[in-house]
Amino acid sequence: MKSASDLATRFSQQLATMAVETNNKKRKRRVANNHTNTSCDDPGTETIPGTCTLCYAAEEAVILYPCEHRTDANAQRIFQGSLVNYPLNDTGKRQADALAEALKHSKIDWILTSQFDRAIETASHVAKYHPQAVSTIDERLREISWGVADGKYIDEVDHMVDPVVDEWNAGDFDARVPEGESANECKARVVAAFADILAKVRQNKHKTVFINTHG
Repeated sequence: MKSASDLATRFSQQLATMAVETNNKKRKRRVANNHTNTSCDDPGTETIPGTCTLCYAAEEAVILYPCEHRTDANAQRIFQGSLVNYPLNDTGKRQADALAEALKHSKIDWILTSQFDRAIETASHVAKYHPQAVSTIDERLREISWGVADGKYIDEVDHMVDPVVDEWNAGDFDARVPEGESANECKARVVAAFADILAKVRQNKHKTVFINTHG
């Protein structure tokens, strides 16, 4: 059996890879759309429950969902990291309802989320079908901090964010936006969170765990 630390590292590596790929895809779409597309980032989000991607379902029966948590900040193309806290808008609520419906037969017994309103609200939609599930807020699952770019319009801060993503792609995971968080710092807290989560999964014999993060 792999150690909790090993599995946590594996989780975080997949999450980090997805985060970089997501940022690259978003940047390409912004260029292709000439910065005018204010619709959901992922095609078909109205038909894909919760706009979420099943990242990993492994030996520990853990389901990881990095969610879009659609808010007015998304619609207005505002950078939404860990320094801003928007609730779900109507689209986000519909996505959360679709996600909850898709997972209602999953027998979830533990729900974890970050401290942000958009994440908590998404998790609450899932929880309504699983009243027996324990709900936990873990601040280590929060979105990465984009520092001075947080809360700004994307078009205004692309010149700061894109070079950082390029440096991550080149292997420099200590790069950061001014006053923001590096990929290595984000990874460190996420690894620690997953190690604790996996230890508790084993200790409490959880069968299906819904981890609602940011992607």
